[in-house]
Amino acid sequence: MHKNKTIVCGGRAYADIDVLACASAYVQLLNLLGHDASAVITGPWNQTICKTIHTWPIDVHSKLPSDKHHYQYVLVDFSDPDYREHFVSLSEVVEVFDHHYGHESYWQEKLSSNAHIEAIGACATLIWEQFKKHDMQQHISTVNANLLYTAIFANTLDFKSDVTHSRDLKASDEIMPFTDLPNHWKETYYEEIETSFRNDLEKKLLQDTKTITFLDKPFSFGQLELWNATPLVEKCSSLMTPRTIEGNTIHDWVINLVSIEEGKCYVLSNSPDLHLSLQTITEGKTLSNNTIHTPRLWLRKEFIRSIRSLKK
Repeated sequence: MHKNKTIVCGGRAYADIDVLACASAYVQLLNLLGHDASAVITGPWNQTICKTIHTWPIDVHSKLPSDKHHYQYVLVDFSDPDYREHFVSLSEVVEVFDHHYGHESYWQEKLSSNAHIEAIGACATLIWEQFKKHDMQQHISTVNANLLYTAIFANTLDFKSDVTHSRDLKASDEIMPFTDLPNHWKETYYEEIETSFRNDLEKKLLQDTKTITFLDKPFSFGQLELWNATPLVEKCSSLMTPRTIEGNTIHDWVINLVSIEEGKCYVLSNSPDLHLSLQTITEGKTLSNNTIHTPRLWLRKEFIRSIRSLKK
């Protein structure tokens, strides 16, 4: 399958911890198997990649190599064709790994068994399972083990999200012996993320914002995952103003503030229609004109799936 030089990449907008972990680790696996692979992420690394992780020796490039090779591509942690890197030709995509919904049939038709799109908490779990499939788990680098382990607990909200699968828990347990993470790593991870939010909240929010269409209108859907989100609710409410995002002027907003310690979310919206739909979806309690308090943790991908089902 991977006869030509292979580029592993995520979507073009930004990279989160799951994209980074999957790209770095899968490149290592491909090279262990004798392929010529490298990882390219052109977008910024968002706030889920904390300060300490930035110091790790991660072999991911920010630009496509300048050589003249004919590339083929592996997509990780996304499967929407419209969000691919501009240099990626769909005809040259040979494999996809994702845990988001909406494009399963498209890739199944194109790639058959090379489309690995599953309802699971973290895409990193799928990559770890590839190491096991090829009996290469003993050869994973410490850095990639650290990345995969972190991506799994971060994407499942420390295993408290409803998207958490038993496979995520199993993968986390299996990866742990190959890591060299410091004591209390989870607490350190979330503390560093919250510090970065406090220092530059608006920038960090925009780094994890996606444009979604609902009732034929685009809206921005931002998400921040915090240990305790309560102090940021009022500040985030003031950020829901018209902006140009991905070439569109967006007036309507949703911001999902995930509060892991509390086991709930604060969901903010300046659109009455979206507010009503989100309250129906979550069975949440309205705290103010634009804020819903949910009885459990929700991730953006769960909201998007539920919103799409409302439209049918």
